Amino acid sequence: MNHRRRLAIALLIIVLSPIAGMAQDSAESQAQASDLTWLAMINQGKYAQSWETASDSFQSAMKEEDWQRALDHVRTPLGKVLKRNLSASNYTTSLPGAPDGQYVVTSFNTQFEHKFSAQERVVAKRGQDGNWRVTGYFIR
Repeated sequence: MNHRRRLAIALLIIVLSPIAGMAQDSAESQAQASDLTWLAMINQGKYAQSWETASDSFQSAMKEEDWQRALDHVRTPLGKVLKRNLSASNYTTSLPGAPDGQYVVTSFNTQFEHKFSAQERVVAKRGQDGNWRVTGYFIR
C-alpha cells in the first residue's frame, strides 16, 4: 500500500509540474505586458500617469512629485527609446525587503537616443484584483 501511495504521489507531481510551469509562464507574460504598457507611458513623458498606475507600495514609497522629478533628472536626458528587448524574466514569491507576494522581475536591454546600452529592470507585483502593477523601476 505504501508503494502505491508513493507511486500515486509521483504521478501526480509529474502531471502537475507542467501545469505549474505554464501558470508561471502566464504570470510572466501578463506582467511583461503590463510592464511594457507602463514603460510606454514613461516613453511618452506621461510620468504622472505612470505613478498613478503603479502599485500602492510604489506610491507609498514615493510621492508623485518626487517620481516626476526623478524621471526628469534620470530618464529624460536619455532621450527616446530606440530599441528595447527582453533579456530576462523571473517569477518569484519573495524579494528582499518586500512582503511575500507574487512578483515578476523583468529586465530589458534598452538602447536610448543618448545612451547606447542600458538595462531597465521592472518589478511587477500582482495585486489582489489579479492585475500586475509596477512596484519598482531601475535603469543601469
